[in-house]
Parts: sequence; C-alpha cells; structure tokens
Amino acid sequence: MYLRSLIVAALACAACRPLQPTSSDPRRQPDTEVDDDAPPDNAPPDDAPPDDAPPVDPGPVDPDPDGGDDVAIDGQVTVFPELPWVPNPVGRLVAVKPLFAVPVGARMPSQGERTLLAKHLQIAQARYQQLLEGQDTFAIESTPDVVTLAHDGAWYLEHSPEWIPATAALTDELLTHYGLDRHRAPFVFVIVVMGEVPDGMSGNGMPLNGGYANGGGAVSLPQPYLLSPNFQSTLQHELGHAFGLPHVDVYGYDMSSNDSIMSYNLGHHTDGLEAGVGELIPEDLFALDKAERVFPRFTWSGAAPPGYVRAPTYFLHAMPLQTHPWEVIASTNDGEMFGSAASHALQSYLRPSSSDVGFDASIMWHAAYDLVPGTLVAVDLDLPVPVALDAMGVHTEHSGVHHRADRLRITSLDDGVVRVDVPITSADARVSFAPFVASRIRVQLGVPASGSITVRGLRFFEGALEVFPPIDVQRPID
Repeated sequence: MYLRSLIVAALACAACRPLQPTSSDPRRQPDTEVDDDAPPDNAPPDDAPPDDAPPVDPGPVDPDPDGGDDVAIDGQVTVFPELPWVPNPVGRLVAVKPLFAVPVGARMPSQGERTLLAKHLQIAQARYQQLLEGQDTFAIESTPDVVTLAHDGAWYLEHSPEWIPATAALTDELLTHYGLDRHRAPFVFVIVVMGEVPDGMSGNGMPLNGGYANGGGAVSLPQPYLLSPNFQSTLQHELGHAFGLPHVDVYGYDMSSNDSIMSYNLGHHTDGLEAGVGELIPEDLFALDKAERVFPRFTWSGAAPPGYVRAPTYFLHAMPLQTHPWEVIASTNDGEMFGSAASHALQSYLRPSSSDVGFDASIMWHAAYDLVPGTLVAVDLDLPVPVALDAMGVHTEHSGVHHRADRLRITSLDDGVVRVDVPITSADARVSFAPFVASRIRVQLGVPASGSITVRGLRFFEGALEVFPPIDVQRPID
C-alpha cells in the first residue's frame, strides 16, 4: 500500500547516516577521541557566518570534560545575554528538553559540559528564529537535566533498531522516567549519552509519533560529539529530524550540495559556537508550518526562488518504542471493501471528500454494501493509552457525494455505557460531549440511504490536545 511504502522509506531515512560513510565518519564507527569524532553533518566552514547571524562572541571553549564553568546551570540561564532564551510558555505543547543520560558505568557530566550544551541550544534556538522568517523558534524547557540510566550503553544499542541506534531504547526509558506517554509528551528530548561509545552508536533524531505536528521527538548524541568542532550544525540537523524533517534526498535533491540543513552539505559545517549557514528550503518550511505543537506562531509566507517547484510532502513514521505503543488497533465485523480497512482511517492521511481525491482504499475504510439504512456499522478501537475523551472528529463520505454517515454513537467498552448518540449532518464533523475516560471504545456510524459508509478518518480530542492524530490533514475540521 502507498502509506506502508512511505513508512518503509521513512524508516531508512531516519537513521541519519551519510549514503557513503568514510573511515573518519563517526556514524560509521564513533570514536572517543575528540579530534577524530566530528559528527557527519558538520565540519568547520570555509566562510564566516552571514551578516544577519546573531552577534555571538562565545570566547574560548574548554573541551576538558572536567573543566568547570562559572555560569549557573540550575534554573533559567542566559549564557549569551545578547541572544534570546525562549522558555516553554503556557499554551505551547512541545518544547526542547536537554539532558545528559548516564548509562551504568559512565561518569557524570561536568558543569562545563552542561553549560556547553546549554550554549549550543541557545545558538540553535536563535538560528531557527532566523530560518523561520523571524516569527518563531523552538522553546527550551529547562537547562540540561542529568538522568541515571538502568543499563550500560551497549544495551540501548542492542535494544533499538539499527536505523535509529540507541535512541529508541533511550527514549522509551526516559518517557517512563518522566512519567510521560508518547502521545502527550511535551518534549523533544536532546540526549547527550555519557560514557564510551559502543560500536554502531551514532547521532540521530526522529519524531515520537511521526508526521507533522504529532507530538514530541528525540535526538541522541554520544558525548564526544558535544566536544567536536561541528556539534552546532549537527544539532540543528538532528533537531530537524525530531521536528519531522526528512533528508532532502527523499525529494530528489543532492545531499552533498543542497542548501537545506537536512543535507550533508560540507559548506554548512560549523566551528565551535558559530551559528551556521545552512538554510531551510521550501519543503522544510512547508513542513514546519504544520508542526504547530512546536512552532505555533510560524506561518510560512510561501516565498520561494523564481521557478521553484516544491516537491510532494514526505513524512517520517513513528518511533518504535517497546513499552510505549503508538497504534490504535481497529476491528470490525461490518465489512472492509475494495482493499480498504478500518485501520486505514486511523493515524493516516486525512483527505477531503472531493472529486479530486476520490476513493483511496489505502487511507480509507469502505464498509459492506447493501446495509440497511438507519442501522449502524461498528468499529471497535483499542487505544494505546487511556484517554479522557471529550470530542471526536468524524470524517465520512468520499468524492463529495458517496456514503456519508448520519449518526454517531460511542460506547465505552470498559464499562459498556453508551456515552454519545447524536445525529451528524456534515462530512467533516467534530462532535463534543461530556468527557469520559476509556481505553477501549466502540464507534458506531449511521448507515445512510446509499446502504454503505466510507470513513476517511476518525480523530480523538482530550481538551486542547488531539491524541493519535492523522499524519496529515488537508483541511480543518468543521
């Protein structure tokens, strides 16, 4: 299916490795020697930062991991007074949370290392403000935490897919540590992993729930990367992945020469605390415009070079986490016609009911034909986490005319109580109701005169938060 093929391709992209790694590339084999451990996406640039780069005078950077720093690290800190430090404001759903993860047997980070990471995040924050046309940047939740892990470094590598080495297992444990689930997680973790670097561990990043605007994310970087000269441009690149950006080669662009920070263009490499010169191309800006949980104030102007044709959108899949499931499980006894499935209408692409789109079995559910008008079709849903549900989006009908549902009934299968039973009059309806907590629900839809129902999508709301959202939505809900 189209959706599944995109998922497979996206997983390969998420590993964040050069297509042809060299012997000096730490993503091939990270080294604990700082001089040989330059993250692959960054290296010292030939040119100075652009004229409009933030005015940064960082002074010398002491790479000694035991070195101190007189900048206070607890509480809010501004390490460069001339640069903004954007905290996580009320109403913003996702902020960057930096931390040092300390595996069993590894040393604790020094205050100098914690301050250096805070400095790099502040520079990256200012750079994203520039790249997002001055409208917004990511928020930073706090100065770097220190989290003691349950296993040694090699364990996290062994328990993560090879295309996202160590990050999945690290993120799984950190969500539990902070008492979070992946669907409501308010953070993009930036994880610096202390200790010796196991063979195969590299820097990488990925969104937690895939798509755009679908929640938090995670970046993990071995500690030697922090001390390398090109950490800043690596950080900007990996944050892009955690915000949902793929590599530019998925759009057909050259990884070695493209202007995007999501390429491997050597001209983007930073040196120490430089701000960097990589850009966001129209495909990146289009994507981050949709990342409303991270960048609620950014609206892309649509500006592009003359003659530029933006490539089709591309989505990263959800991060595989062993103890924090992602998927809503659907089952029905009311038919799945033409290769469609009830599960296709969940956490997928939500397309409008129009003649331009038509019927797409890979992202819709078409129930059986010849049903009795006025009866109900049902789909049972097992939710990955309990939800205090207070509204649902119900998107039925295809091609602008066919098979629109006319009723919604919701039953909590946890207690067998019918919670909602109302008519619906729109192909794209949002139905609000008294909140109830459930982990299993039955959604029933009224069969219209046509004798069948097509479901393009079901959406779930918990107050201001949409949980288990679609990968992409082409138009707002009514």
